[in-house]
Amino acid sequence: MRPRDASEVLKSVLLVATIGLVGVFYVWTVRSNGTPWKFGRPQKDYYNLLIDGFLAGQLAMKVDVPPALLQLADPYDPRTRPPGLALHDASFFRGKYYLYFGVAPVVTLMLPFRLLTGVALPEAVAVLAFVGLGFVTGAAVWLELRRRYFPASGDWLALGGVVVLGTANLGPVLLRRPQVWELPIAAGYAFVTLALWALLRSLHAGRRAGWLALAAVFLGLAVASRPLYVIVTPLVLLPAVARWRETGRWPWRETWSAVVPLAAIGLALAGYNQARFGSPLQFGQSYQLSLDYEARQPHFGWRYGPYNLRAYFFSGAGWTRYFPFVSPGPGAAAPKPSGYQVRGDVYGLAWHVPIVLLALLAPLALWRRAAEERRRLAAWLAVAGGVAVLTAGFMACFFSALPRYLVDFAPTLALLGLVGSLAVDRWWRERVGGRARALGAIVLALAGAYGIGFAVLFSFRVEGYFAERNPAEYRRVARWFNHLPAWVDRWSGRDYGPLEMSVRLSPAPGNTRQELLRVGEGLEADRLIARCRDDGRVEFGVDSAHGLPAFGEPVTLDFAAEHRLRVSMGSLLPPDTYPSWSGWREADVRAATLRLRIECDGRVVLDTSPWFAGEPGPVRTRRAVTRVTHAPMVPGPAADHAGVAGTGAVKLVVALPAAATGREPLLVLGHPGAADFVCIEYVNTDTVRFALDHWGSPLRQSEPVPLDRGRPHEITIAADSLAVGPEPDEHRHVWIGALVVAVDGRVAWRQPADFFNVPPEEIVVGRNVAGGTACAREFSGNLQVVGRVTPP
Repeated sequence: MRPRDASEVLKSVLLVATIGLVGVFYVWTVRSNGTPWKFGRPQKDYYNLLIDGFLAGQLAMKVDVPPALLQLADPYDPRTRPPGLALHDASFFRGKYYLYFGVAPVVTLMLPFRLLTGVALPEAVAVLAFVGLGFVTGAAVWLELRRRYFPASGDWLALGGVVVLGTANLGPVLLRRPQVWELPIAAGYAFVTLALWALLRSLHAGRRAGWLALAAVFLGLAVASRPLYVIVTPLVLLPAVARWRETGRWPWRETWSAVVPLAAIGLALAGYNQARFGSPLQFGQSYQLSLDYEARQPHFGWRYGPYNLRAYFFSGAGWTRYFPFVSPGPGAAAPKPSGYQVRGDVYGLAWHVPIVLLALLAPLALWRRAAEERRRLAAWLAVAGGVAVLTAGFMACFFSALPRYLVDFAPTLALLGLVGSLAVDRWWRERVGGRARALGAIVLALAGAYGIGFAVLFSFRVEGYFAERNPAEYRRVARWFNHLPAWVDRWSGRDYGPLEMSVRLSPAPGNTRQELLRVGEGLEADRLIARCRDDGRVEFGVDSAHGLPAFGEPVTLDFAAEHRLRVSMGSLLPPDTYPSWSGWREADVRAATLRLRIECDGRVVLDTSPWFAGEPGPVRTRRAVTRVTHAPMVPGPAADHAGVAGTGAVKLVVALPAAATGREPLLVLGHPGAADFVCIEYVNTDTVRFALDHWGSPLRQSEPVPLDRGRPHEITIAADSLAVGPEPDEHRHVWIGALVVAVDGRVAWRQPADFFNVPPEEIVVGRNVAGGTACAREFSGNLQVVGRVTPP
C-alpha cells in the first residue's frame, strides 16, 4: 500500500471511530435515562397509541376516554377538570384523544417498523434514531462542504467538526428525556438536515430536479414533524434562483420538482387535519388538555422576542464546583414579559457554544472564488442561514423557552459556524503565517472544545432529569467527575466538616438578627443567624433558600465573653457523590447531609432532621466570629425520621386545632423540588378536606369530610412511596399508585396519584420541611404517630 493510500485509510478509520464514539454516547444517554426499552411488549406512549388507532382504522389514539371527561361542560378548562382525569397534553375532540404533535415520525419510521416486524418501536428508540440520523447527515454535509470548498483545511478540523455536530447540535439534550415532546423535534431536526444535504447535492449534480424534489420531500416531512418549519419552505427555491442567475433563464422544471412534493405533503396534512378537527389549519393545539386553557393562551407575540432571544443566545450559566458544574444563571430569574409562561433550563448559545458565533463569518467562505463556485455556495449558505434565522426568530416569539426548543435551530447554526471556522482558517492561512496562524488554530480548537464540553455537561444537567430518573447511574457518573474538584480541594487545602468557632455577640434589641457566617453564594447560601429575643436570650439557627429556616431553643449568654459554637449541616459537607464519602454507608451519608445540629458551649440547642441545606460553597465569617476551624467528618447518629418507610401506611392520632384555618401538613415525603404533601384543609368548624400536592402538579382535593374538632381522631394515610423499603428503588423516580386516607377506620378519600421515590430520611410527619406552598409550616394541633399499619 502506498503511503498516501495508508494515510487515507487512517483518516477514514478515525472518522468512523469518531462517529461511532458519538453514537455510543447517544445510546448511553438514552439508556441511562432510567426507562428500559421494552421491545416485544405493548407500548403505551402516545405515538404508539396513535399507531394502534391507525391500525384499528381511526385517526384518534386507541385509548379509552373516561366517562367523567365526556360529561364535563368544558373539558378544556383545567379549573373545572379534575386533576389526572385526562391524558396530559393530548388533544381532545368530539370524545376522542388525538395528537397535536407531528405525525411524520409515525408514517416514516414507527408505523413501517410495526408493519414489517410486528413489534412496537419504543418511543425512546425512535428519538435516538432521528437524532442519530440528523447527526450523521449533518456530518455528511460538513465533510462534503469541506471537500468541495476547503480541500486544504487540516484534518483535525474535519474530525473536530464531526464531534461539534454530534454535541453542539444539542441532540443529547433531547436524548436525556426521549418522550413525546422530544420525538417530533428530533424528527424535524433530522428532516431539515436531510433537506440541506439534498439541496447541497442539487447544486452540484447533473440532475438537479431530482435532488430538489428530494429536498422538498424532506422539508415537507419536517413540516409534518414540526409545523413551524412551514416558514422555511420558500427557501427550497433558492437553488433555482442561483440557477437562473447562472444561466439567465428561469428553471421551471426544477421549480416544479420542488413545488409539487411540498404541495402534495401540504395537502395531505391539510386533509389529515380536516378529517380530525374539521379544519385544514388546525393541528390540535386549541384542543390540547394541559395545565392551562390552551385555546385562550397567547402562544405567540412580538413582546416575547427580546426576552427569549436573550435566553437562547446571551444568558449565562451559573457554575458550581461539583458535577454537573452547570446551574441556572442569574438571568433565569429576570422579569418576564406579560403572558409569558415558562422559562426552562436554557443557556445562551453565544456564550456557551461559541462556535455558533462563527456563523456570522460564514459569508467569508465566498471570498476569492470563481463566479460559478461562489453562486452555488452562496445559494446553500442562504438556505441554511434562512433556516437558522427564521426558526430561531419564530421560537423567540413563543410564550415559553425550553431547552428542547434549542434543537430547532442550534444544529443548523453549528453547521454554519463550522463553515465560518473553515472560512476563517482559509483566510488566516493566506493572510497570516507563523505563530499568529498557530494561535488562530488554538483559538478555534478551544472554542470548539468548550462548546463540546458544555453541551455534554448540559445534557447531564438539563432540568435535573438524569439525577431524578436514574439516581444510581447519576451518582456513578458524578463520582467519576468529582475527582477533579476533589483534587483541586486537596491541592488548595480546602476542608469539609462541621464548623467549630468562637463568637462574641453584642447586646441588641429584641428580634434583632445578627449574621455570623454564610456558606455558599448569593440566594443559594445558608446563613448562620443569632436572633436576640425581647427577654435578652439568644436563639441560634440557620436560614436557607432550601426548605424552611430552623432555630433552636433560646440560651442565656454572657455578652462580655466568647462562646463556643459547633455547627453541622449539609452545605458544610461535600456532595454525596464526592470521593470523601468513600467507605461510608449510603444511609450514613444521607443522615449527615440532612441533619442540622448546633451546639453552644457544649449544649445542643438545635438538632433536626431532615433539613435541606444549600450547595456547598465558600465560608464567609462576620465580625462576631473570632475563630473558626473544621472538625473531622465522622458518621453521626441515625436520622430520626418518621420511622414508617416500608410499611405502606401510617396511623396518626390527631387532635385538631380549635380555630385553625387554611391547610396544614399531615405527612410530607421528599425534598424541595420533589416532594409530596398530604394535607388537611379546614373548610369550617366541623368539616375538612384532604389534599395532595405532588410537587409540580395541580393540587388534588377530596370531597368535604365531616370531622368533629372536639375529640381526637385516628387518621390512616397509605401511599405507595411509604411501601418503599430502607433502600428506595434507584431506577424509579416516580411511583404510580394511589393515596388512601381513612378516618376512624372508614376510607374518606381514595385518589390515583403519583409519588416521588424518597428515602426514609425524607419522610416527615406534621412539618412542611420541604418548603412547599400548598400548606402551612406545621400542623398546629396535637399529632402523634401510632405506628405502622396495613393499608386500608
